[in-house]
Amino acid sequence: MSAIPPAAAETIDKQIESLELAGGVTLVPRSRAEVERFFTGFELIDPGIAWLPDWHPELGVDEVRNGTPVPLYAGVGRKP
Repeated sequence: MSAIPPAAAETIDKQIESLELAGGVTLVPRSRAEVERFFTGFELIDPGIAWLPDWHPELGVDEVRNGTPVPLYAGVGRKP
């Protein structure tokens, strides 16, 4: 199987995004650095900005797809 050319990959990405929005999916994956910007000026509550399963490790949820951790981050901040 050959690689998808960059132009085709971009087209596919846009089509998937359109389908997700049409279906009501509003999740926007963001890097840890992008999530950190939402908390500027806030006091972070433990465990801070963390990989989503780390918020409740006792649940044993492992957000992995095809052997790769899904980069979903969460945080709770308190306004000082």
